[in-house]
Amino acid sequence: MADRGSLAGGRVSILCPGPSLISWSEISPPRVGVNRATLAWPCDWWVSTDPTPIELAIDQLDAAGTRPKRLFTRRETILKLGYDRPDLHDRVQAMSPVMYEDLDLPVAANDAAIPWGWTSSTAALAIAAWLDAGVIHVYGADMGEFSTAPEDYDGYNDVRYNRTADRWRVERDVWAKVVDWLTRLGHEVIRHGSA
Repeated sequence: MADRGSLAGGRVSILCPGPSLISWSEISPPRVGVNRATLAWPCDWWVSTDPTPIELAIDQLDAAGTRPKRLFTRRETILKLGYDRPDLHDRVQAMSPVMYEDLDLPVAANDAAIPWGWTSSTAALAIAAWLDAGVIHVYGADMGEFSTAPEDYDGYNDVRYNRTADRWRVERDVWAKVVDWLTRLGHEVIRHGSA
């Protein structure tokens, strides 16, 4: 796959949709956008585990001319989008989707010990490693710590999202496992709070 190792030890910024994301006036490229965070700044890559964020953001991205060139997602998400939203098929395929299941990483997305594919934010970390980012800066990954608000950075809240204290506790645990794994592989992960 063309993207594999494309950052050659360089830096990357991951944008997560937590409320603290809006506090940053600039975030350096290249950028990996998680779910609706792709709307905050133009992103090179888009990570979305579920179809809902894609459905919610793609029209706005297209209207602004900022749809990312690449999409990283699960095979199940592409199948669900094709079934539920055939009108999105060509636009999604134009991003040359890369499936989590196809990434040649030493740990699979659904590995019990390090389940990096469990959420879009943890998948973004693994994908940054796959791109061979030496330093991974993460913004808006609040997970109930930097902000307890259930809304995204722009005030959007969808009741379908599970943004409870229990969810954040589990996600922080998975996050810590993924960061530990990436650190052992030689990647540095820097999680930023509010600016």
